[in-house]
Parts: sequence; C-alpha cells; structure tokens
Amino acid sequence: MNIGAIQTLIDSCNAKAQEEFGEVGGQPYVSIDVHGGVSHEEVQELSRDLGISFCNDYAQFLMEFGSIYSKMGELFHGAVPKKYRYDGEGPGDYFLEMNKKFFNEVYKGPAFRAATLFHATDDGEYYAILNHDESVVTGYDIFKESLCTELSGSIEDYMAYFIRP
Repeated sequence: MNIGAIQTLIDSCNAKAQEEFGEVGGQPYVSIDVHGGVSHEEVQELSRDLGISFCNDYAQFLMEFGSIYSKMGELFHGAVPKKYRYDGEGPGDYFLEMNKKFFNEVYKGPAFRAATLFHATDDGEYYAILNHDESVVTGYDIFKESLCTELSGSIEDYMAYFIRP
C-alpha cells in the first residue's frame, strides 16, 4: 500500500481547502479529517471482533490513518483512536455496527469470505466493499443490488477516485 500517495492526496485537498476558506474558529479549515492511526493491538482487536483477518493493506491503513472523513460526505471506515472514544468504547464499535447493518440489511451481492465495508457516503447511497482476500476495493450499487466491478482497485487508487483536490 502506498501510504505516501494517500497522505499526499489528503495534504493537497486540505491545502486547497485552506486556500479557499482560510481559517474557521481560529483553526485552518480542512476538507479531509483523519482520525489518526491505532495500535497494532487495536487492529488485532477489531479484526477479532469482526471475525476475519484483515489484509496487510487495510491493517496499514488503520495503523496510519484510523479512519478518514471527507467534508464532501465520504467516510472511509476504520478504527477510532482511544483519545476520540467514549469510555468503554472499542476502537471499531461504529465500524462493526456499520458492517453488521450493511451486510445484513443492504448487501445483496455474492458472499465473500473476508470483506468489510470500506467507504460510504453520508446519505447511504453508495458503498464500497474491501475484499481482504484480494486486497481490492469494489463499489456496490444499492439500486442495482450488485457490485460495480468497473470501480475496483487498491485502497489508495479507490480513495484517489473519490477524494480529489
């Protein structure tokens, strides 16, 4: 996984947002919020709670970024560092809840042995699934109830498609 490519994408988006909007509340405006990485132990805890083994790329994503939220509505699911969690919350409680809801109530596609929800818009109209066996992200169309294989690729390529400066 190319961590540098994702960080460059985040930095360029935030630089453009700061050019356009300056500061908000005395802080530089950012269009991409990164919740910060989590520890290897927390990645293992989340993997265990979900009941699958994460691909190396996703484990790296979690340890480097945790989760990423774009002000345009894209959420790249992951883990939340301890400093942002309520007492008693695990690193991926929201992630686990979203995965359970998605795979039980929304997803109608073929079964995966090891897949998680990776990306969703705020309005719930678009989702993406990360296949941990292949380390490939694929879009899912809720209206067609099918995978969008034309929108498949690595984590960093997938993010670059949806988050642009």
